[in-house]
Amino acid sequence: MKFIISLLLMFNFVYAENIEEMYQKALKAFEKKEYKKSSDILFNIIQKNDYGPAFTLFGYHLEYGLGVPQDCKTAASLYLTAAANIQYCEAYQNIIEMIETGHCMKKPDKKTADKFRKSMEGCFEKKDRMYWPGEI
Repeated sequence: MKFIISLLLMFNFVYAENIEEMYQKALKAFEKKEYKKSSDILFNIIQKNDYGPAFTLFGYHLEYGLGVPQDCKTAASLYLTAAANIQYCEAYQNIIEMIETGHCMKKPDKKTADKFRKSMEGCFEKKDRMYWPGEI
């Protein structure tokens, strides 16, 4: 029984490592402006996993039409899923920017953006924060 539990734990660790490795490949492709390659990798990740960074970066691809047809509605949905269900802080940032600037929307909505901003207070105080390429 201990052997089986050990194997299961090892499989989960390897599986998690593969997700992170896949995400890093997608991020490197994104930084090289290989958007189709990046979006393909991210799509594969989000089909099987609740991995906030992948949802958020794939949403960014969709929001700006990078390697995929632009689809703002799905981008917003991915950001909201990552923010609400996966608790990934950067997703809040993206949805707030989308609402506040009016990008992909009929018009900017500062009031709604402020509500989102208020709901995420303290989110960026975590030590494990991940940064977007070029952000730091």
